[in-house]
Amino acid sequence: MALPTPASWHGIKGKATVIGDQYDRTIITNHAAADFTAQAVQYTQCREELVTPSAKKAQVNKDITGKTAINRANSVAAEGRLFNYGYIEAGQTFIGWIDCKIDTINHQIKALMGREYRIGRSRNAEFGRVKLTLLDKMPKLSTPANRSNRLV
Repeated sequence: MALPTPASWHGIKGKATVIGDQYDRTIITNHAAADFTAQAVQYTQCREELVTPSAKKAQVNKDITGKTAINRANSVAAEGRLFNYGYIEAGQTFIGWIDCKIDTINHQIKALMGREYRIGRSRNAEFGRVKLTLLDKMPKLSTPANRSNRLV
């Protein structure tokens, strides 16, 4: 499981915040922590996308591909109309949750499960196919460490 890296996490400019795949807890400061005190250094925000509960940088496999726009009037390549797609590679699994205490909405959500959907902007490039699956029970998560309500 991984969550977005908190926007309040900062490192010291010029020093690596991630060594290999592990966040360096000696460099990162949490600017939202009640006991945070700014030092006489220049901070830079941590911009890695995802972090696991064990402070590892999560890996989402992504790539970029180039395409040519098609002129709809004559179905040929539109002159000078090149563009790129950034995409998440196929075969990866992501998990999320919805908390809802309203039975009618819960039934509507459950009715959406098990089917394939298309998300994103591409209509013809086979990007954006997703399948929603309802988990019967929540996966076992590790117990968070009690660090006085601190993220770092």
